[in-house]
Amino acid sequence: MTSVDRDEWQEQLNDFLRGLVARVGLDDNKLEEYTVEACQIYSNIHFRHSYAEISRVLESLQSDQQDALSDYVAKIRDICPEVLERQSFPQEVRDEIQKRLFKLCDHVELECIRLGRMKRVEHIGRKASNALESADDKLKLAEEKADELNGRVTDYHAQSISILGIFSGLVVTVSGALQFTSSGLQNLTDVHAGNIVLFVAASFLFLFDVVFMLMYCISKIAKTSIAADCRNRNCLDCKVCKHRGKMFRKKYPYVWWFNVWGTIICIFAFLHCDGFWSKVLNLLTNAS
Repeated sequence: MTSVDRDEWQEQLNDFLRGLVARVGLDDNKLEEYTVEACQIYSNIHFRHSYAEISRVLESLQSDQQDALSDYVAKIRDICPEVLERQSFPQEVRDEIQKRLFKLCDHVELECIRLGRMKRVEHIGRKASNALESADDKLKLAEEKADELNGRVTDYHAQSISILGIFSGLVVTVSGALQFTSSGLQNLTDVHAGNIVLFVAASFLFLFDVVFMLMYCISKIAKTSIAADCRNRNCLDCKVCKHRGKMFRKKYPYVWWFNVWGTIICIFAFLHCDGFWSKVLNLLTNAS
């Protein structure tokens, strides 16, 4: 049997398998027709099918088609002896046909098992690859969070040192101002009430501004804000406030009004200091 003849018979078998799997279902009549066709193909005792060609045919099919083909070929193998009884083939040819059909069924089942295992391995490989990619993403996210936490810890140490230093200065400033105020009040004996009010108002105004500046520095280091509620915290881009004074009054109204009223009290107390108006009268008298 030449290679050309072998290829023709092999192509005939391939077409038979493709036509068989194209059927949605096989009734008894169709199954017998396909069995007769298979017997006709294998009636050529010089033809032996190629396992590689059968593998190529099965690889071109879907998973459900591969399972259906294996089932159909098994059914053909089972009814083959009954169908051959009604055929006019010699006994040795019948035995050879049954042998070839059994081998065909075995090869189809083996190839289906092999392809199924390959697909399972491929599925496991895809799952492993996806799991690895997910693990890489989680690892990168964890590294980013670790770097962020490391930066926060580093900033925290620097901020802690700065805040402790500022609070130390705040304590020293407040205690010094209170000591200065108390010692000043003790020395203000037999002094006019206006002078006392002026001294106390100026002292507390100065102390309040010093405390505010220290708290403002702490808020900048800690990256927080001690400003009141404002429409836009980024004052450089804000179009509501037209000048720096209005901007300061909107962000820190408590500081603004404390300084305004403190200044008014200081001016009022200064105008009522002992000897102020007498000096003014002397200046007016001398001028006239």
